[in-house]
Amino acid sequence: RYCPKNPVTREQMASFLTRALDLTPISPPPPLPDVSPNPLVVIGEDSWLYFSETVDQSCHPPSVFDRTVVEAAKAKAVVEASGRTFVYSIAPNKAAISSGTVPAGDWNGSCAEQNSNRLRAAFATAADPARVELWDVFDADSRQLHFKHDTHWNGEGALVGSEQIAALSAPGVWSGMDMVPTPAARQGDLADLIGVPWVITYGDPVPTLPGVTPTVTVESASIASRPLVSYDSPSNPGLSPVPTAVIHDSYGLFFRNKLGPIFEDVTFVPNFSHPITDDARPFVTSSEQIVLEVVERNALRDFIGTGTAGHLAATLAEDFAQTPVTYNRVGQEVRFTLPPAGASSLRYLVVEVDATSTVILDSFDDVDIPAGEPAWPNEITPDASRYGFEIMESPSSLELPLPTSVSVTSAFVIVIE
Repeated sequence: RYCPKNPVTREQMASFLTRALDLTPISPPPPLPDVSPNPLVVIGEDSWLYFSETVDQSCHPPSVFDRTVVEAAKAKAVVEASGRTFVYSIAPNKAAISSGTVPAGDWNGSCAEQNSNRLRAAFATAADPARVELWDVFDADSRQLHFKHDTHWNGEGALVGSEQIAALSAPGVWSGMDMVPTPAARQGDLADLIGVPWVITYGDPVPTLPGVTPTVTVESASIASRPLVSYDSPSNPGLSPVPTAVIHDSYGLFFRNKLGPIFEDVTFVPNFSHPITDDARPFVTSSEQIVLEVVERNALRDFIGTGTAGHLAATLAEDFAQTPVTYNRVGQEVRFTLPPAGASSLRYLVVEVDATSTVILDSFDDVDIPAGEPAWPNEITPDASRYGFEIMESPSSLELPLPTSVSVTSAFVIVIE
């Protein structure tokens, strides 16, 4: 039998194949505990980690998913009535796409699986050309599209999602871009939560238009201490000229470098269910297009429990006719006298306030709101002075629970035609 003098080790062969196939080497995970020391993390098979709220859930009634679709349609109606283009996407949960490594018995037939399937079916039934479909796209891709040690999509997953979002928000631009791998590293947030140092280095694919280098600016404006980030590029026929604001949750932190280079002017607004702050509002109002990304695990509470449509109505209120309303305070409540309702069924009371501290109006996780009741913002914060409250039916007045630490400075009603 032939024995080479200097045999190639498995590590050397792996390195060779990696370079030959242009793959990204991923270090094996460090030893993980047998039992998760943190209730926020579920340890799956083959060293996969999952955010527990995507695996351990109560079953929601069907009305919750129908209501989520309705609230998304309201957000679209507000944006489009303001004269802007609207594009939105629901990114699937990691557990929904990589359910095969969820601990045995924790997914198949579980409430988490049922909830995911029902949300997916509800949106699929309500066909909407403004919505980016990602569930089917991710299901059809055989690659690993999420980090094993993190709750988010990885570079490839963000690239897949970005390409689909770009198809609607910047038609025809993506195909003209070169994909340039950029060195990146990630310490997993889920690994952090269980006290395991686990850094993955990888080549993050970044769309690049030859000869164009975007100017990236970390703005002084922020939402919940997370700064807005803007990309500006010189005018070029290969880029989208439409000024765009991308409102996103934590998944969007991984596609800024992918969607940013395809626009001449785009700002990424990290909303995270927080009200649109006063400093951030001009970046949204100066846009001609709003792109909204919400991951599946946040979709219910963002569209219902934190009143996304109301936040948008308040932010874009200058683009609508405003009917001033009178109001008076009685203890811990403020009563607003409303004008008679017209034929339109979508109206918002926009309240401008001065708050000295954060005030919780409702539960962050309250998503089982009956169809006849409005979805309101769940908190008022000192950095945001404007809030939108949907007016259901035709009441003559509306009472809001506002403690004396919140001073109302003005109020008006806008109508979404």
